[in-house]
Amino acid sequence: FEERLSAADMQAFLGGFDVLISLHRSEGFGLPLAEAMGAQTAVIATGWSGNLDFMTGDNSRLIPARLVPLRDPDGPYCRQSGRPGQVWAEPDRIAAIDALLELARSEAKRRDLAYAGLRAVRDLSEPWRREALDVLPFRAFLPDAPPQPTPSPAKARKARR
Repeated sequence: FEERLSAADMQAFLGGFDVLISLHRSEGFGLPLAEAMGAQTAVIATGWSGNLDFMTGDNSRLIPARLVPLRDPDGPYCRQSGRPGQVWAEPDRIAAIDALLELARSEAKRRDLAYAGLRAVRDLSEPWRREALDVLPFRAFLPDAPPQPTPSPAKARKARR
């Protein structure tokens, strides 16, 4: 591609996959994985790093990995953090092949996993809904804050106890 895809085009692109595979050594949040799950695509990924905040064995196929020393003495990883002795994951390739074969052989498993992934990603956004944020105390200090409900005298007494 020579151009950026719109959000809708990216979702359609990812939604066209049967499976997204990410045998990463380290991952931040795992945005491509979450986007694929949001597009209802089954995901196979290393069971290590930030993606474990939303990926489980029930909504994806997590590939076991062993931690190995990061060997990059002059490269960007050690230089950037300034900490030699870091580790990263070495995913089990045989487990990845097995997971891919499992999903390739069963459309029903692939579909069920994709649907579970979609539900998991939707749950991620639940705490960030406008209605959920509007009731948080910090909102009272923002210019577009909705009026804060006044607690009843009984609730105010209970909160003070």
